[in-house]
Amino acid sequence: IGAVRVVATAVMVLVAFGSVLVPVKAVVMNVCAVAASLGVITLVLQRGVGAGLLGLAEPTGTTFVYVPVLVFVIAFGLGMDYEVFLLSRIKEAFGRTRDNDAATTEGLTATAG
Repeated sequence: IGAVRVVATAVMVLVAFGSVLVPVKAVVMNVCAVAASLGVITLVLQRGVGAGLLGLAEPTGTTFVYVPVLVFVIAFGLGMDYEVFLLSRIKEAFGRTRDNDAATTEGLTATAG
């Protein structure tokens, strides 16, 4: 399911923005973010690092099977949504100004708020 979602997202971004590099970069960055999230979950739940902050007396040693799937779906989905909003604003600004730097600045400023 994860691979299907990644490929489908890459194809949709490819069609929307007409670039090969943009969807590849977006997918790679979002997969890295999901991997980092899963790493933190493993570190906290299975190794016990910072478990006290979550009210855990000791490491659980396990992670429920649905947690990685949920993390992937939520983190990847939110990351891609932000990426599409950001790129859409940059593309709109570039259409008006024809200046890459100004369009990127305007898109980041409008989306980051």
